[in-house]
Amino acid sequence: STVTAGSIMVDTQFSSANVYAPLGTINNLVSIAHSSGTINVSNVTAASIAVDTQFSSANVYAPLGTINNLVSIAHSSGTFNVSNVTAASIAVDTKFSSANVYAPLGTINNLVSLAHSSGTINVSNVTAASIAVDTQFSSANVYAPLATINNLVSLAASTGTFNVSNVTAASIFVDTKFSSANVYAPLATISNVVSTALSSGTFNVSNVTAASIAVDTQFSSANVYAPLGTINNLVSIAH
Repeated sequence: STVTAGSIMVDTQFSSANVYAPLGTINNLVSIAHSSGTINVSNVTAASIAVDTQFSSANVYAPLGTINNLVSIAHSSGTFNVSNVTAASIAVDTKFSSANVYAPLGTINNLVSLAHSSGTINVSNVTAASIAVDTQFSSANVYAPLATINNLVSLAASTGTFNVSNVTAASIFVDTKFSSANVYAPLATISNVVSTALSSGTFNVSNVTAASIAVDTQFSSANVYAPLGTINNLVSIAH
């Protein structure tokens, strides 16, 4: 007990002994159970290291090791290969590479994603060159005043400017009016049309109420019934 020595060399091992050397430097330490104290080392090779409370003022570099139950305040450069991570926040300077991010209960700010797959995406103020959705948006509003949306299928498109061509829809409901738009629907039935200027095409209607109707050439296969109206320049083959 209480050994003072410049150096102690042991060929094989200490057996049933505790080594307490708070002021000494021990080279090439192989320890099965290292207890309390401060361990200041570099280039450690160990099958496992068990720490009851925490590492203090130390960097852990283990490129070939697997660390279970890692709690880290600041995890720096390197490869971070984990599953089932629970963290208040994860800060990544550049990008995740070859990784899937699954955070159903988390809020991710400033997400830049090249391929966002299945799941629920609940976001506001999205900036994206393109968004590809395989099946549908569920419980979501799409507001894209500066974007072009191809192949839009919408059950209820609400307020805003609706600038489209080649629309296929079972019905289009407009509360007030179309502004600066042409309606071309040769196979559709439109109820309650109020039109300022209706141009070429076939006009198949009944019970029309209009202040004036201007026809450039002729009515074809139509009956005109206007008991309260004044018709100027009437040319009729069969009245």
